[in-house]
Amino acid sequence: MDKAQKMAANDRAYNIIKSRILSGEYEPNCKLNEIALSNELGVSRTPVREALSRLEYEMLVTIYPKYGTMVSSINLEVIDDVFQLRKLLEPFIILNYGGMIDRDRVIMALKSQLAIKNEQSAENFHYKADEDLHQIILDANQNKYITEMLMRVYDQNQRIRVLTGAKNRERLLDSCEEHLAILNYLLCRDYLEAAKKMEEHLAASWRATIKLVASKQI
Repeated sequence: MDKAQKMAANDRAYNIIKSRILSGEYEPNCKLNEIALSNELGVSRTPVREALSRLEYEMLVTIYPKYGTMVSSINLEVIDDVFQLRKLLEPFIILNYGGMIDRDRVIMALKSQLAIKNEQSAENFHYKADEDLHQIILDANQNKYITEMLMRVYDQNQRIRVLTGAKNRERLLDSCEEHLAILNYLLCRDYLEAAKKMEEHLAASWRATIKLVASKQI
């Protein structure tokens, strides 16, 4: 196998395993077996081992010597850490790089949120619209280290969303109103108020997530 084939095998193993972790197919604290993964993916153990090493760096798995690899847990501490970092960085991006935010995408996001508010969209569209808003802000960021951190945090946020599972209709509508406020301030180029509204939105999301997790006794 040449270098290109090895890289392709490594990337394939990494992408498949990561996708299954983010989707919840591989649940938190699930043990991953290298041999089973190798057989299932049709690759040698080396690409699987390389993939798991990359995923450990991203804090999606934990490798225990002489025991094996476990999908990283999701608990109250992880949730606190995720939202704490988001509350620090997302308002920071708005304040420092707000002028780089794509206004056309903001207008499109505003239309999506209005459709949600007017109950003209499917329920699962709410989550896509939420992701789009935060991605618009991340794409305006000019600090590559912040981008790397937030990409990893968004992966954990996806796992939290899958784990909590329950669709809180009231929270979805509240979140829509919060998104509309952020977007309107962005359109007005009032980045200070947009940053404040983002911080308030993330604080409310954190409280709702904690409540859901506590109710599920995760």
